[in-house]
Amino acid sequence: MLWILLACASSSPLVTEAWVLEGPGVLGQLSAPEPGCGGKGATIGLWGATWGTAGQVPVDAMEEDGVLWLSFPIQTGVGEGIAALRVQGDDVRVPLGARSGEFDLALTRAPGVNPAALLEAAAQTAQAGIAAERAAWQQGDFLLMDGADAVGEVSLRGDAPPMISVHDITWLTPDPVVASRADDGGDLLLVFPVEPTLEDEEALIRVNVLTRAVVVPSQAVPSPMDRRLQLVAGSLSDAERAEAVAAAISLADAAEVEWLEEAGADLARRARRSGGCAEWAELPEEWRLMLAGYEVEITTLDGDCALEVSPDWRQHRRRYSGVIGADEAHQRQAQME
Repeated sequence: MLWILLACASSSPLVTEAWVLEGPGVLGQLSAPEPGCGGKGATIGLWGATWGTAGQVPVDAMEEDGVLWLSFPIQTGVGEGIAALRVQGDDVRVPLGARSGEFDLALTRAPGVNPAALLEAAAQTAQAGIAAERAAWQQGDFLLMDGADAVGEVSLRGDAPPMISVHDITWLTPDPVVASRADDGGDLLLVFPVEPTLEDEEALIRVNVLTRAVVVPSQAVPSPMDRRLQLVAGSLSDAERAEAVAAAISLADAAEVEWLEEAGADLARRARRSGGCAEWAELPEEWRLMLAGYEVEITTLDGDCALEVSPDWRQHRRRYSGVIGADEAHQRQAQME
């Protein structure tokens, strides 16, 4: 008996006080362990708009390099999972995604206890949101939104392969395509063929399941250059999709003409040499990289240097065929096919 008492007395729980937890659309309560060897351990209740705990649930605490991690089970629209609360000084976060810092939910903490009525209301809101999310994921049809604009669709139906389509000025799938799927922590990864492609590379989007936030990553780690979209339940009709694809092609064609004729005129001027024009292979490598996906030849137009440009193969943002002179008076009408 003496040994047991000494063992209890020497324990040093990592959670020593109750915290009120708050964040954007999130409310929670961390409860300290009850005193004594037979007391209940630390628990947490945390609820967002579309996820939350099943009441106050047990917490597993771990400290590593000055960071306190509190792990606990949560309910979501796609099933149960394990969430983690990361505490380092006054910085309190719930990482919702797999890549560090990408989908972190920032919280504040303060000593104390939330009124039971507030916690109950937050739990009820979360349960309604979880039910709505469950219905949306079971239906499996989502619009890919850029602000108020639908720029694609994602279909995730049971055991069927994921289908995706994208259509805006930057990228295009003329028709919905099959995507390969992988899971990475709280993120769903979809890889699919897309235009433009220069060396058969494919596109990748990361879908954060809890928030339905979407990232088109520009590199392996999160970057300000990443594009951010959102999944919203819904779908397009065949006619709406065809109209969106046509509009995306029109916008991309106009942007391609404007950029190529401005950049091409500059390059034509740079190609001037005493007694003639430079060869394409003689020009700086950065220019050849900028015009990747096109066949380019330095030629002459009205006695001056010009670029004869055509795509390696016609695709989104690579449809321009024409001869570009050094100024607007020496431009041949582009052909967009």
